[in-house]
Amino acid sequence: MGGAGRSALWVPRAASYRWANGGAPVAKGRILIEEALCKGCELCTTVCPKDLISVASDRFTQKGYHPATLVDPAQDCTGCAICSVICPEAAITVYRWAPVRAAVAVG
Repeated sequence: MGGAGRSALWVPRAASYRWANGGAPVAKGRILIEEALCKGCELCTTVCPKDLISVASDRFTQKGYHPATLVDPAQDCTGCAICSVICPEAAITVYRWAPVRAAVAVG
């Protein structure tokens, strides 16, 4: 057994994330906005911590609304899901990358 009741295969959770310049782990994610459900209320645009969601003013949905759209060319979305939680129409699906744990040699 490792220290504090942990097995020899235990890897700290933070070791499975990519590290940002500041030293904190950075998760990665992606969102999918179902334009047919979006009513352009802009609630998601107000809560995105990375400011990656905007309203597409160049097109309309079938119901006549300007839909929200993800603007994330650098793939900075963390998949925090705040936008999904606040969406009254449940139009946002969040996909979050599962961290890959590093293999630890035993023996």
